[in-house]
Amino acid sequence: MKKTINILLILFLAFLLSSCFGSNNDDQINQAKKELWVIEWDNDSWSNIWLPDEVQTDSDSLAENESEKQVEKIVINPISDEQFLELDDLSSVDLSKAEIEISGKTLTHVDKIIITYENTESTFPIDVYTLQQFSAWSKTFLYRAFSKYKTFDYGRNVYTIEAYSGDQVSKMELVINYPKQEEKDLEQKVEQVSVQISKDILPTWWSYGNPIELWNAKITYSDLKWLEIENYTFSELTCENLSATISEKLDWWFYWNTCRPIATDKWLSFFVVRLDWDKYYYEKHYYISEKWIYWVQELESWVWVTRETLWEKNTELKVKNSEYPILKASDDLFNEIVK
Repeated sequence: MKKTINILLILFLAFLLSSCFGSNNDDQINQAKKELWVIEWDNDSWSNIWLPDEVQTDSDSLAENESEKQVEKIVINPISDEQFLELDDLSSVDLSKAEIEISGKTLTHVDKIIITYENTESTFPIDVYTLQQFSAWSKTFLYRAFSKYKTFDYGRNVYTIEAYSGDQVSKMELVINYPKQEEKDLEQKVEQVSVQISKDILPTWWSYGNPIELWNAKITYSDLKWLEIENYTFSELTCENLSATISEKLDWWFYWNTCRPIATDKWLSFFVVRLDWDKYYYEKHYYISEKWIYWVQELESWVWVTRETLWEKNTELKVKNSEYPILKASDDLFNEIVK
């Protein structure tokens, strides 16, 4: 029996070798031998053999998983040869908070800093912002990459930082990778800070009455005439950058006075006089950054003010700030919502 098997094996080999001989294909000969286990598989051959689809898929998945593990969360790439800025260490930052403070120091005189944010996977893919609190010769700078400001999201967040010094510009790229598997954590964070304003979540009280929904997605109150509350987000609003920041919302000429920050980076209030065609409006504005709530309480309006005399009107009205009875109820409502 054993002799018969050996004969058959020899005949089969002879057939294979003869069919391969005509093409002088050593690879086919070795393949035939290996399939019959006449010669052993070596490491090099094993790495080149065909694997079934399911095995190959598993191998690819392992490679992809390994590649994902190797993605660095924080990457800094200098773009220009000369660098005017040095970033502070971000290695220990907690990305799950969705609030990344990008800070650093200047290495030479810098006139201004512009940061361009991009994330092709995000619903808010691009933003260009000039740092408002940075002035020429400042030694440090700060940029808030916050989800609520639409400058941070899951995926690949790219910040191109341009520092201008005279007619020279230095550029660097900061990449913050926030893995997609952490998307759920970020969505929960965003949900906490972006509660949609509605009359159902607002308080009622005898001094300001009941909330009433308006047609333009804003809310007013029954006993607060000319009050409008809405969801609105400024990239960064402080008393220092007030003029530049609120100009994005106030299209006409305006002046402001008496800015009061209440709880740093949480909320503030200020008075504004603005022109709207041939009429001026004097208002008190309130902003709660934590809840994305912005509202305006109109105090008075009239004519006979021009662009040239608006500054004088602002000075005149500032003296009257404490004389508007409606502000007591409006301030009470604001304090209640802030809680």
